[in-house]
Amino acid sequence: MQGVYAITNSVSGRAYIGSAVDIDRRWCWHRSRLKHGTHHNLPLQRAWSKYGDGAFVFTVREVVEDASQLMAKEAEHIAAVSLRYNTCRETGRPPNAKGRVMSPQARAKMAAAHRGLKHTPTTRAKMSAAWRPRDTPESRAKLSARAKGRVLSPAHRAKICAVLDRSRGRKLSVETKAKLAAIMTGRRHSEAAKAKMSRVHKGVPKSAEHRAKIAAAHELRGWVRRTLAEYDRATGVQY
Repeated sequence: MQGVYAITNSVSGRAYIGSAVDIDRRWCWHRSRLKHGTHHNLPLQRAWSKYGDGAFVFTVREVVEDASQLMAKEAEHIAAVSLRYNTCRETGRPPNAKGRVMSPQARAKMAAAHRGLKHTPTTRAKMSAAWRPRDTPESRAKLSARAKGRVLSPAHRAKICAVLDRSRGRKLSVETKAKLAAIMTGRRHSEAAKAKMSRVHKGVPKSAEHRAKIAAAHELRGWVRRTLAEYDRATGVQY
């Protein structure tokens, strides 16, 4: 039997809505995960652990003959139920979280958990080995082709500017400065990279403020050169 089913908590009336091409097998899958405490739906798992399996009723809400209509029917039943354990706005198989909206509290917890997270050398080596095969000339060419001609929306640009504003004035630690210095020391751009950088910067219009800063910098350099030249002539000291 294929169709849409529900796992309903008889105590609270809250239900989990799903669909399957084999409803009986799907119910066995849910029950096994819930009994072992490994179900992908955390609210449902917590309720199962609290009330026990006797508090839950498994029912078939609708039998669907056409398997291609399962997702659409599931979405209709999810929208029709006000008290539900489903955490995603869109239908899908676990662990699909498309459309899930996280609360500000959940986001804050995730941010706090990731702050100051330091990976061990073994983990770093594994991550490096996993990403290294992806950094190929073919993948770079694909990324480059995908990014060419892309126009950022005003909202996207505003987000980037906000991130840059937060980064300005940030003080780097001595260790970070040392790492950056070690990375940049002896670094030389290839002729191909120089040519690309030159093509990118050619024809880029500069704002009036940017031009004023460049002019002031050149004027300062000229003043320094003239001052040193005059000092050389007066004292005979060469710099």
